[in-house]
Amino acid sequence: MDLCCLNDKSPTYLHLSSGKLSCLDLSVCDPSLVLDYEWKVHDDLHGSDHFPVVLRPTDGEGDSLPDRLYYDKADWSFFTTKIRAELQEETVLKSKDPADALTRIVLDCAKAAVPSSTSKPQVPRTPWFNAECREARKSRKRAQRRVFRRPESDSVRTHQQLRAKARYVFKKSQRKSWRDFCSSLTSNTPKKKVWRVLKRIKGKNACPTFHHLKLSDALVTEKKAVANLLASTIEQNSRSANKSARFLKTKNLLGQGTVEGGRKRGRQRKSWYDNIKEWTDMTLPDLLVQAEDRVAWRRTSVSSALRSPQRLPK
Repeated sequence: MDLCCLNDKSPTYLHLSSGKLSCLDLSVCDPSLVLDYEWKVHDDLHGSDHFPVVLRPTDGEGDSLPDRLYYDKADWSFFTTKIRAELQEETVLKSKDPADALTRIVLDCAKAAVPSSTSKPQVPRTPWFNAECREARKSRKRAQRRVFRRPESDSVRTHQQLRAKARYVFKKSQRKSWRDFCSSLTSNTPKKKVWRVLKRIKGKNACPTFHHLKLSDALVTEKKAVANLLASTIEQNSRSANKSARFLKTKNLLGQGTVEGGRKRGRQRKSWYDNIKEWTDMTLPDLLVQAEDRVAWRRTSVSSALRSPQRLPK
């Protein structure tokens, strides 16, 4: 079996009696994953004699969450003005991938008009970790760094004492927090509150509840009910009765290939296929072959939409 070692010769074990460091722990993986993760040793023992090993993806996807956008505070008039100034026909068509260029311009304008905040994973706060626990942890880390600098008998002994003291302070605070919580429980305490506090004591984040799906002031949580509510809302919003006359006019122009005005007497009727050939300069068999190439098809779609005689009614 082919395996690769991710260690970079950093020590992963501290002998508590002598203060010596060694590379006792090994991290191995498949050769195809070597370049996908960054291996690192944490600088704090957290009360153990083994350093925690941190594996982080090299692409940075696991470091942060997607940005949160505040659509209610967006400046849509600024977005309209900016996108009209940035979206030029020459800029889109002269690029290698017109679809990507169009998408990039729209996203850049949206970022400039819609405020956002970076969402970073938050470490859950445990209710038992008070000021005394914080001070005990600081003392333990200072003693640990002193052992790294000078692994002498006095520094090793001090580190052992402060490590044991921190463990005692943590357990005492956890026990007191648990007793206070149990004494506050009554027969009227909601089960939701009990489970929320239990998750906080264990150091786990509570799963968020989506409150944006409501029907007659009632929260919809079941998967089937959520799917039915979304489908009915999309169906209601997609009806032609809810669209403006300008939108329906544009829909007929782009979807059905019709043009404004009447046909002169004796002139041959123009079909939908004639419009396709005129806008793309290609026959239907050629278009079917090109549809198999996603990049080429997107380029043809964008260029033909820009070359159509009437893209949007004025």
